[in-house]
Amino acid sequence: MKSLQLYFTVVLITFFLSSCGEDFFSTTLDVEPPTPEDILVTHAFLNFDTNELNMWVSATQPILNNDFSNNQLIGAEVTLNDNFDNKFTVDVSEKNTITYEVNNINANADEVSISVNVDSYERNATASQTIPQKTNFKSFEFFEDGGLDTEGDQRSAIDVVFEDPPGEENFYEVFISVRNNNDPNPENLRATYTNSNDPIVNKGHDYLSVIFDDSTFDGETKTLTLSMYPISESNAKDNLFITWKNVSKDYFRFTKTYKAFRDQEDNPFATPVQIFSNFENGHGIFSVYREQIVPVY
Repeated sequence: MKSLQLYFTVVLITFFLSSCGEDFFSTTLDVEPPTPEDILVTHAFLNFDTNELNMWVSATQPILNNDFSNNQLIGAEVTLNDNFDNKFTVDVSEKNTITYEVNNINANADEVSISVNVDSYERNATASQTIPQKTNFKSFEFFEDGGLDTEGDQRSAIDVVFEDPPGEENFYEVFISVRNNNDPNPENLRATYTNSNDPIVNKGHDYLSVIFDDSTFDGETKTLTLSMYPISESNAKDNLFITWKNVSKDYFRFTKTYKAFRDQEDNPFATPVQIFSNFENGHGIFSVYREQIVPVY
C-alpha cells in the first residue's frame, strides 16, 4: 500500500513540474540600473619639491558604463592656492594630459588648497592639504644577504636610519629604485618590489611600495629595514636608490582603503570597501607630498 501511495505521489509531482514549463524556474526581469548622482571625481597629486601636478578630472559613471579611458572632463578649471595667496590655474583642454608644471606656489607655503570648477556643475569640488616636512636621513646600509622575507624567500636588504619630526603625525610611502646599466639619468630609475618585516609597515596600493606612520616612534631616530629581490653588491653600487615620500594623513587613508578595495575585487563574499575621499562637493583625493630620491651608496 505504501509503495502504491509513493508511486502516485511521484507521478503527481512529475506531472505538476512538467506542466509548469520552462518559465516556472526562470523569470527575466527588466530592471533599470540606478542613475548615479552626477558628482565631480578628481585625483590630484602635487609633488611639492618638483612642482609637478599629476591630475585627472572626471565624473561619476553609470553602473553599466565600462569605458573609463576618455572620460576626463574637457573644460574643467582647476585652481591651486597656497597660504600666501599665490594662485595657479589649469584649464583641462586635452583628454590625455595628466601632468602639469606648477609655477606659482610659494616654496615656503604650509598649506595648499584645490578648487575644481566645471560649468555644468552647480558647486566647485574643493580640498586642502597641509604640506608635510621632509625627512632627515642619518645613514643607509646595504646587505647583499638580507635574510628571509615574511614568506621565507631570500632577499637583499637596506637599513635606513632617519629622524622622525617630533610632536606631529607623520606618514611615509617608500620604495627601492634601481638604475639600469649605470644610466646617469635619474628619471630612468625602475621601481622594484619593496617589502619589510617591520610590523609597522603595510603594502602600498601599487604593491611595490610600503606605507607606514610614526605612531610607535614619534620624534625618535628610527631604523627601518627594507627588503628587495636579491642583488649583488657590485650591481647595487651606484645603481640603488631609495624613493622616500612624506605624505599626508589623507593620502595614507586613501592608499589603505584603495588597496583594500583592490584586494577584494572578484570576491563575491568580500565586504564592500569605501575608498577614502577628501573632497567636499566631490569624490577623489587631493594630496601634496615631499619626495626625496636618495642614493644608497
